[in-house]
Amino acid sequence: MSRLDLFTPAKASSHRQKKVSEEIRHHLADALIRGDLPPARHPSGSGFLTFSTPITITKVDASPDLKHATVYIVPLGGVDQERALTFIRLQRWYLRKYLGTKIQLRHIPDLHFSLDQSFDSAERIHKMMANVLSVDTQKQKEHAQSDNDHSDNGDMNMPVNDDASSDD
Repeated sequence: MSRLDLFTPAKASSHRQKKVSEEIRHHLADALIRGDLPPARHPSGSGFLTFSTPITITKVDASPDLKHATVYIVPLGGVDQERALTFIRLQRWYLRKYLGTKIQLRHIPDLHFSLDQSFDSAERIHKMMANVLSVDTQKQKEHAQSDNDHSDNGDMNMPVNDDASSDD
């Protein structure tokens, strides 16, 4: 009986996968920086879709057989993410052909594009941590204030030793 072990990490990428992924990322980023992309026909068939905001390629994951590669993108400033994803997906055949002229592989990987959510996740975690710290700081201030209130009332009930304060 086989059991699915959810705590076993996925197989690590091989050296070749990492090397090919990085080379794909480098050449795709170069194509995007130079603006080599032609206008893409809008999916609805009405005109062409262009995208002027720079797109960053944050990561590329190549499959073990190197026939598929997932390219993670984020537009500069995180604006118009869905439009950027649509635009870059429409360019996938052009980009695959471009890669064929730049890298030497038996098969150029089929490109799949996805939005990189790591920046959003990091931002969300940062906000949660800031919220926890502010709540903790507020609780410490309230606790210190209540300690001060109790110590002020406690001083009045303590006996005063007049002998220690008099100088004879």
